[in-house]
Amino acid sequence: MRRGVMLAVLLAVSVLLGGCQGSHEPDEQAYVMAVGFDKASQPGKIKVSYQIATSGGGKGPGGGPATGPITNMTVITIDNTYPPDSRNLLKSIVALTPTMVHVKMVVVGEGLARQGIGDTIGVIKRMREYRGSMFVAVCHGSAEDFLRANKPIFAMSPAKYYELMMVSARESNYYLSSDLHAVYTRMKSFSSDAYIQLVGVNPSDLSGQPSGTPPPGQRSQEFKAGEIPRAGGNPVEYAGTAIFRGDKMVGILTTEQTRMLSLLLGNFRGGFLEVVDPLQPQQTVNVSLRLGESPKFQAEIVDGQAKVAVDVLLEGSINTIPSGVNYESAAYRPLLEAVISKTVEQSLTDTIRYMQQVHSDAAGFGHFFRGKFSTQEQLVAFNWLQDKYPRADISVHVTTILRRSELMERTAPIIE
Repeated sequence: MRRGVMLAVLLAVSVLLGGCQGSHEPDEQAYVMAVGFDKASQPGKIKVSYQIATSGGGKGPGGGPATGPITNMTVITIDNTYPPDSRNLLKSIVALTPTMVHVKMVVVGEGLARQGIGDTIGVIKRMREYRGSMFVAVCHGSAEDFLRANKPIFAMSPAKYYELMMVSARESNYYLSSDLHAVYTRMKSFSSDAYIQLVGVNPSDLSGQPSGTPPPGQRSQEFKAGEIPRAGGNPVEYAGTAIFRGDKMVGILTTEQTRMLSLLLGNFRGGFLEVVDPLQPQQTVNVSLRLGESPKFQAEIVDGQAKVAVDVLLEGSINTIPSGVNYESAAYRPLLEAVISKTVEQSLTDTIRYMQQVHSDAAGFGHFFRGKFSTQEQLVAFNWLQDKYPRADISVHVTTILRRSELMERTAPIIE
């Protein structure tokens, strides 16, 4: 009797634990690689675009999934809907079963971003198929246009393309990698605001123009996504940062301003900078810089006024000296270091002032005031984002140390 009961229980458990009821063959699924959200033609709804890839090889050896490249790609746009409803409507359009578990990128159109993305982000953050590690971008234009124009010029799957673009962000720091979880968390924070990488579609006709004027002493130009003067290659590009106040986009940082934000966040891995030659102002000097250590912040409250002192240490090497001045020597190197420090200091100050002007603490200065309060209620009453941050006194000091001169030990002028 006991054995019979145990056998019946084991059989029932085996049936319940079986995991193949919802299985699908690889060539029966529509793999969504990216999802775009834009403002819809009707108020209160959105337009959802799906970039879908299908496996080109069917089954692989032994009946497993194909390992060959993804060959088929299409974009399907559904207007006047909501994210869950659009998922159901997508199944009415494609014969394959849509799956979101491979989504690598969520793209939000600028119009929707300025209107507010709290409801959209909240919905997809709750849905089981979407993951917090998905990358998020704001398109300087339409998310649908971005997905339709995105055509990587190298042979790779869309998933690999998005991953490589995010990994390579640290090579120049002209854009910052941002994921769904980080964006959602910052939107819920009392001490910081969200920032999202900016993408755009370039006309590829060399018509792009720099965005703004660089600070005194700097010769590097600033750009935003879609405005780089170029021709050829993939029409889409990543450049700049969208900054938020709450769930609404309130401003755009250029490529150089994005670097300054990266410095403040402590994740600046390195990049080139072109500054005015100290002794021959008509010439320029190109250097490569990186953070020597994480930036240091000192926060205090004096008579109700929030004050933050930022100390940044940069290390770098000299790349080019067209004037021929021997800045590698101990006699001239301090002159170049001082120009670099002053230039970066001014750029940091201008970027912070702009973020204060649009009321977006994308750098997270508010985190350094948390230790000033003993309770959550006191922190909330401090009202950092709405009151203290826009008029906070934030000062910056930059120190530069040039440790290397690459493969040339001493520069000498060219003899004519």
